[in-house]
Amino acid sequence: MMVADFVSADFGWLKSKDGEKSARVIFRPGKNRDGWFDSGDVLKQVEIAIEITKTDYPDYEHIFVYDNAPTHLKRADGALSARKMPKKMPK
Repeated sequence: MMVADFVSADFGWLKSKDGEKSARVIFRPGKNRDGWFDSGDVLKQVEIAIEITKTDYPDYEHIFVYDNAPTHLKRADGALSARKMPKKMPK
């Protein structure tokens, strides 16, 4: 199981002041489970986090920090990748 969430030294785990909304994602990674937490999932999660901070904590400056190595590999759809290129050219 994977849990992705935001935490603040001042406010604790990120949630709306009424406790109804949270950016927490609980995920069971794997081919036969929830799939993989990719850059699209990270974007959806941060959009929710930004909405919560703008609505419930508008008087503060917020900085979102990630340590999610798989998102470092994200490329535009159709982009070239050396990993997918043949090692030797056919003769």
